[in-house]
Amino acid sequence: IGYHVNAPLKLNAANFGVPQKRKRVIIIGSLNPDISIKQPLPLFEEDSLELPPFVTVRDAIGNLPHIEDGGGDLEMDFEFESKSPYDMLMQKEIDFDKFYELMCSK
Repeated sequence: IGYHVNAPLKLNAANFGVPQKRKRVIIIGSLNPDISIKQPLPLFEEDSLELPPFVTVRDAIGNLPHIEDGGGDLEMDFEFESKSPYDMLMQKEIDFDKFYELMCSK
Protein backbone atom coordinates (compact mmCIF):
# COMPACT_ATOMS: atom_id res chain seq x y z
CA ILE A 1 0.00 0.00 0.00
CA GLY A 2 3.03 2.27 -0.46
CA TYR A 3 4.56 2.39 3.01
CA HIS A 4 8.31 2.30 3.51
CA VAL A 5 9.02 0.23 6.64
CA ASN A 6 12.20 0.71 8.63
CA ALA A 7 13.99 -2.16 10.33
CA PRO A 8 12.10 -3.16 13.51
CA LEU A 9 13.25 -1.38 16.67
CA LYS A 10 14.00 -3.71 19.58
CA LEU A 11 13.41 -1.85 22.83
CA ASN A 12 13.55 -2.68 26.53
CA ALA A 13 11.74 -0.14 28.71
CA ALA A 14 14.42 -0.53 31.42
CA ASN A 15 16.98 0.99 29.02
CA PHE A 16 14.98 4.23 29.07
CA GLY A 17 14.34 4.69 32.80
CA VAL A 18 11.19 2.61 33.34
CA PRO A 19 11.47 0.48 36.51
CA GLN A 20 10.52 -2.76 34.77
CA LYS A 21 12.00 -4.94 32.05
CA ARG A 22 9.51 -4.82 29.20
CA LYS A 23 10.87 -5.89 25.83
CA ARG A 24 9.03 -4.65 22.77
CA VAL A 25 9.44 -4.62 19.01
CA ILE A 26 8.27 -1.44 17.31
CA ILE A 27 7.67 -1.29 13.56
CA ILE A 28 7.32 2.15 12.01
CA GLY A 29 6.16 2.78 8.47
CA SER A 30 6.05 5.99 6.46
CA LEU A 31 4.75 7.07 3.11
CA ASN A 32 7.96 9.07 2.72
CA PRO A 33 10.81 6.68 1.76
CA ASP A 34 13.40 9.29 2.82
CA ILE A 35 12.47 9.01 6.52
CA SER A 36 14.75 6.64 8.36
CA ILE A 37 14.36 5.90 12.05
CA LYS A 38 17.40 4.45 13.76
CA GLN A 39 17.58 2.24 16.85
CA PRO A 40 17.80 4.61 19.86
CA LEU A 41 20.79 4.22 22.14
CA PRO A 42 20.02 3.05 25.68
CA LEU A 43 20.23 5.55 28.54
CA PHE A 44 20.50 2.92 31.29
CA GLU A 45 22.19 -0.50 31.37
CA GLU A 46 22.18 -3.31 33.88
CA ASP A 47 25.94 -3.99 33.92
CA SER A 48 27.71 -1.05 32.37
CA LEU A 49 30.66 1.08 33.40
CA GLU A 50 29.52 3.89 31.11
CA LEU A 51 25.76 4.15 31.73
CA PRO A 52 23.79 4.40 34.98
CA PRO A 53 22.12 1.21 36.25
CA PHE A 54 18.50 0.35 35.54
CA VAL A 55 15.89 2.11 37.67
CA THR A 56 14.67 -0.58 40.05
CA VAL A 57 11.27 -1.26 41.58
CA ARG A 58 12.92 -0.36 44.91
CA ASP A 59 13.81 3.07 43.43
CA ALA A 60 10.18 3.49 42.40
CA ILE A 61 8.26 2.25 45.45
CA GLY A 62 10.89 1.56 48.13
CA ASN A 63 9.83 4.58 50.20
CA LEU A 64 6.20 3.53 50.56
CA PRO A 65 5.20 2.62 54.12
CA HIS A 66 5.06 -1.03 55.16
CA ILE A 67 1.48 -2.26 55.54
CA GLU A 68 0.58 -5.55 57.15
CA ASP A 69 -1.58 -7.96 55.14
CA GLY A 70 -5.15 -6.73 55.24
CA GLY A 71 -4.11 -3.43 56.87
CA GLY A 72 -4.21 0.14 55.71
CA ASP A 73 -6.93 2.32 54.27
CA LEU A 74 -7.90 3.17 50.72
CA GLU A 75 -5.99 6.45 51.13
CA MET A 76 -3.25 7.09 53.68
CA ASP A 77 -1.09 10.09 54.49
CA PHE A 78 2.58 9.45 55.11
CA GLU A 79 5.93 11.24 54.99
CA PHE A 80 8.81 10.08 52.84
CA GLU A 81 11.81 9.21 54.98
CA SER A 82 14.17 9.84 52.09
CA LYS A 83 13.54 10.49 48.45
CA SER A 84 15.18 8.63 45.62
CA PRO A 85 15.95 10.50 42.41
CA TYR A 86 13.05 8.57 40.85
CA ASP A 87 10.67 9.82 43.57
CA MET A 88 11.77 13.40 42.91
CA LEU A 89 11.28 12.94 39.16
CA MET A 90 7.80 11.47 39.58
CA GLN A 91 6.80 14.30 41.96
CA LYS A 92 8.10 16.83 39.40
CA GLU A 93 10.66 18.23 41.85
CA ILE A 94 13.40 17.70 39.26
CA ASP A 95 13.43 17.31 35.49
CA PHE A 96 14.74 14.29 33.58
CA ASP A 97 18.15 15.88 32.98
CA LYS A 98 18.70 16.34 36.74
CA PHE A 99 17.36 12.81 37.40
CA TYR A 100 19.79 11.36 34.85
CA GLU A 101 22.67 13.33 36.37
CA LEU A 102 21.81 11.93 39.83
CA MET A 103 21.51 8.39 38.47
CA CYS A 104 24.92 8.70 36.78
CA SER A 105 26.51 9.58 40.12
CA LYS A 106 24.89 6.60 41.85
